[in-house]
Amino acid sequence: MNNLTVIARENCIYCRLAIRLLEEKDLKFELLMLGVDFGREEFAALAPGARTFPQILVNGVSIGGYEDLLEKIDSIC
Repeated sequence: MNNLTVIARENCIYCRLAIRLLEEKDLKFELLMLGVDFGREEFAALAPGARTFPQILVNGVSIGGYEDLLEKIDSIC
């Protein structure tokens, strides 16, 4: 089973869509929220090279954002 993490921020529609998709697929994931679980300065360490939210990590490696999750969801399940 894959270890999934969603790195998100408040008021982000794509973050909410990613979370909803994972919940609909009944996949367990860890949710890390900006300002609660990490600060802006820590974002680069969590998802190197990322500039947007959400960032989806599979086994600790970023696969990208919501659009990337949509493309890869079947292989993650």
